[in-house]
Amino acid sequence: MGVCGVFATELIKRMFNLGITDARIRVFGSSMFNNVNVETVEQTLHANFLPTDDVNVWNENGVNFGHIIVEWRGYHFDGEFCKPLENRWYYSKLFDGALSVDVADALAQQPKGWNRSYNRAQNPKVCAILDECFALLS
Repeated sequence: MGVCGVFATELIKRMFNLGITDARIRVFGSSMFNNVNVETVEQTLHANFLPTDDVNVWNENGVNFGHIIVEWRGYHFDGEFCKPLENRWYYSKLFDGALSVDVADALAQQPKGWNRSYNRAQNPKVCAILDECFALLS
């Protein structure tokens, strides 16, 4: 997972800690299947005892991750900006459904299959920046 997934996972955990529980982790991507629903795929992986922290398993089940965001009250939050939610990100479409926070967090811990240009050693800095911002809200 590149910084987008790490950022989304860490952001939503902090939002939940503040009592903001209507935020969701959403996925932009492409699929060889029609009408992919991320929640349905996650449930299918669990039901078939397949690893939910392996991006290749997700790819095999129709979810090819292009970008991961937090959606809250009609807005899209990622490491670059907050803007009204759109159903496209470059050449990717917004999949139906949302990733659970636990699965997104497990995926964020895995370096395999994600953007190699992101230096995962930066994860603690991403968390520190979010902590600093959220401290201002307290």
